[in-house]
Amino acid sequence: MQLRARTEKTVGSLNGDERARESRTRLAPPHRRRSLPWLLLGILLVAGSALAFAVTSSRLSSRQPVLALARDVPAGHILEAGDLSVVNVGADANLALVPASSESSVLGRPAAMPLAAGSLLTDSELGAGITPPSGTAVVGVALKSGQFPPEIAPGDHVLVVTAGGAGFTTGTGAGRAAPSAVEPISAIVVGVHAASVDSSAASVVSLQVADGSAPSVALASAQGAVSLILVSGQGGS
Repeated sequence: MQLRARTEKTVGSLNGDERARESRTRLAPPHRRRSLPWLLLGILLVAGSALAFAVTSSRLSSRQPVLALARDVPAGHILEAGDLSVVNVGADANLALVPASSESSVLGRPAAMPLAAGSLLTDSELGAGITPPSGTAVVGVALKSGQFPPEIAPGDHVLVVTAGGAGFTTGTGAGRAAPSAVEPISAIVVGVHAASVDSSAASVVSLQVADGSAPSVALASAQGAVSLILVSGQGGS
């Protein structure tokens, strides 16, 4: 009887160990399943860091030197070296920025509109390269709708009619200013550009005029007192 009891006890103990091992085996899979999300999270973090580094490197490498305005310039101003500066910016396909390497092709060209210091220079803000013949000058005039024929284009010959400022003299009747007789000034259109959005003008027209006429045309333009009369077809002489 004692031998049977010990045998049963031994068998029972062995069965208990087997059940314990089976229990630990059954509990192991849930532990591995709990580790899987953390493994995936780690992979995502590594991939995200690599992507962020690649994007940052790409943006830094795409920066390029371009031209900007070093100071305010009015419409029609012929650009000089002192008007320009170089800045590094990220490339933008939607903007026709002027590379710093093209500075020599920009110098001597007129500003098609008023440009503020610090603004990036684009091709649309530049007029055609102009070297006025001896005895002439190029003047930029800002014009509102109705002050010029909308058909004018580079090469057209126009008459510049000025009023106000130099075009007016003080009259004696009721203290009012009366228009004086002012001879129209012959000019050639060398550029036509849309005015900036913050300007009340519709267009900026670059005119080639005689040296002696340039100051009076510029003064009348500043006072908004210039009108153009087209006297030849496009490209006429």
